[in-house]
Amino acid sequence: MNLSDLNTNIIIDFDSTFVKLEGLEELAKITLNGNTRKQEIINKIEEITNQGMTGKISFQDSLDSRLKMFQSSRSDIASLVALLKENITESIIRNKEFFQDNSSRIYIISGGFEEWIVPIVKGFGINEKNVLSNKFIYNLEDKISGIDRDIALCKTGGKIECVKNLKLSGNKVMIGDGYTDYEVKKSGEVDKFVLFTENVHRKELDDYADYTSKSWEDVLAFLESLHS
Repeated sequence: MNLSDLNTNIIIDFDSTFVKLEGLEELAKITLNGNTRKQEIINKIEEITNQGMTGKISFQDSLDSRLKMFQSSRSDIASLVALLKENITESIIRNKEFFQDNSSRIYIISGGFEEWIVPIVKGFGINEKNVLSNKFIYNLEDKISGIDRDIALCKTGGKIECVKNLKLSGNKVMIGDGYTDYEVKKSGEVDKFVLFTENVHRKELDDYADYTSKSWEDVLAFLESLHS
């Protein structure tokens, strides 16, 4: 399939979509290894993640609350990258050639962080300039001391703003597993929202989706159907 022939751009979420896991949760697990309160903190982080992904709290509140619970280092992030490389979504691996052939029309927009997203997607031919995500700030000890607040994605509505600023022509399809992905469709900045359920199925979003996809093969079938 050639996205140029279809005059279509696709925008893909990262956590629980391009990869099987939630990057921030996994980073917390790595960072908190050896902490006696590890499981208690992880449970709370997972609860906040789910509240944000189903639209019960704003994304900004979700991100800020989770980041206050642990402080990671560059070495923790390196460990996370290694973990994520082993947990890329299986149907995306099967369709690697599609990503390589269509990389100029594929965008990754995520509330996650470029430090672990770029190393994963570049193996699929996706250029760093097509990755829009958050970015950490570090102190002199290479510990995370904050996030770049000038990046729209750390705020509620960040994905909407990013898609708008891309000024993409043609058809636009948002693919993801969470409420912030649906919000892009709700705002009118994309034409369709595909709920991706291969890794996690947030049933609260079923009624919001134009299509529910259990695999990347389902996504490709949906894209074809738009032009049949």
